[in-house]
Amino acid sequence: RVRPVYDGALPSGGAVMVRNLFRLARLTGDPSWAASARTCGRGMLAAAEVGAAAPFLLGVMVEAGDE
Repeated sequence: RVRPVYDGALPSGGAVMVRNLFRLARLTGDPSWAASARTCGRGMLAAAEVGAAAPFLLGVMVEAGDE
């Protein structure tokens, strides 16, 4: 079945995952975690039509310095 990117929860599970990946990158010094977070976050933002349905994720991406 098709699962929506945003299910109405604040913050969404995906947004929390992206934030945790950024934290993991910072804690370990391994940039591959940040790259994974950016890939996931960008995909979710695109599916959510640029943060309209995912305000927490948009904030996480901005905080991480993503363009």
